[in-house]
Amino acid sequence: MINPYSVLGIPQSADYESVRKKYISLAKKYHPDNFASSSKVSEEKMKKINNAFNQIKETVHHKIIHLYHKGKFTKSEINDAIIRFNKGHSLNKISRDMNRSREAIRKYLIRLGYISKPVKRKAAVVKTRWFDYCIPSFHNSLFIFMTLAMIISGLYMGLMCLAFILIISD
Repeated sequence: MINPYSVLGIPQSADYESVRKKYISLAKKYHPDNFASSSKVSEEKMKKINNAFNQIKETVHHKIIHLYHKGKFTKSEINDAIIRFNKGHSLNKISRDMNRSREAIRKYLIRLGYISKPVKRKAAVVKTRWFDYCIPSFHNSLFIFMTLAMIISGLYMGLMCLAFILIISD
């Protein structure tokens, strides 16, 4: 069996992103559309490259599923999350790249001291005092004043005051 890493020309310790970048560069280089004269040679080379990349992709996928079902983070995953977090990556991006839940990564980073614990704030309670009931707001006092003016002065004066209220309140 041929080693897929040797076909792509990369070390076995390479991460998935470097494998993917190498695959793309080789695919651009040896694609049959680039070689009009010797398309059979390039087709065979592309088959080897595709098979090697698919083998690596399957093994990486199985490792990710195994780690995801395992539940606990490995030290390399924790170090990777810390490095990415220190570089400024968001927790959402880190969780997508690692196929882990955002909350699990956040809890590990809190436990390790990279993120501070969230502060639980109490709901603000507004206490009403006795003079809040005695002193009406400006609009309420204006409405009371205009209503009394309408009752006392008559209908026309009251309508003028009501129009005045509508103009001021906008």
